[in-house]
Amino acid sequence: MWRPKPMIRSFWLRYGLVVGAVVYLRLALGSIDVNRDRVARGWERAKVLFEGFARPDFASRWEFIQVGILESLAMTVVATALGIVLSIPFAFGAARNIASPPVYLLCRGVIAVARSFQEIVIAIFFVVMVGFGPLAGVLTLAFASIGFLGKLLAEDIEDIEPLLSDLERILTAEDAEAGMLEIARFAELWGEKYPEIAAQIAGDWPETSDFFADPAAHRKVAYRLGELARFIVAVKEVLEREEGFSSEEELMDALEPVFLRSFLPQG
Repeated sequence: MWRPKPMIRSFWLRYGLVVGAVVYLRLALGSIDVNRDRVARGWERAKVLFEGFARPDFASRWEFIQVGILESLAMTVVATALGIVLSIPFAFGAARNIASPPVYLLCRGVIAVARSFQEIVIAIFFVVMVGFGPLAGVLTLAFASIGFLGKLLAEDIEDIEPLLSDLERILTAEDAEAGMLEIARFAELWGEKYPEIAAQIAGDWPETSDFFADPAAHRKVAYRLGELARFIVAVKEVLEREEGFSSEEELMDALEPVFLRSFLPQG
């Protein structure tokens, strides 16, 4: 009968580790000083607590329950709004394609810490800082939201350039057959993460396929005109800055990144 190979091939080492673990566990349990009287008193308190769960009192405690529900809802709304606001700058800083390395490492570190610790650990930390109350709960939920929302938004920002590059491959395909292959490739790469985009591209294929009836040179010109339109919009945004430009050199320095981004190949 076939058996999988053991992770540790040495027989003596394998069973020696098992015996060592058993001995360590026995010594660890023996070092615990169990106070039987205290355990008995704790069991009685736990019994009273669970009996209270079995017989809820909504009549005499309704006022306290109502206050608690409203307070929890307020904490949730405020913490969610605060978490969204704080997640946006951290997400932009955690996107490798737009942030400098120091900013990227700092924001990624904050997101990693927010995702690593359980909420109860973060709650204890904030309780020590600000004390018991709704504020500690709001800060805990907001900090946890940074880890969740910040990571999702940062990944979406990092996907913008490769996503647009794959869309460009579809529009610049040699013919309709090559375009279909590129759409299938796009669905394979991005369909699971962005199903709406992949479904829209596949659904719009009857209209898009007419685009490939034109010669390749015409389609290339049309695509370049779209790039030119985006370049004109970027230049217009630079020229409409409120602070203005004190000299022609300052204007050219502001326009240089736009020219490089629009006309030079991205490495």
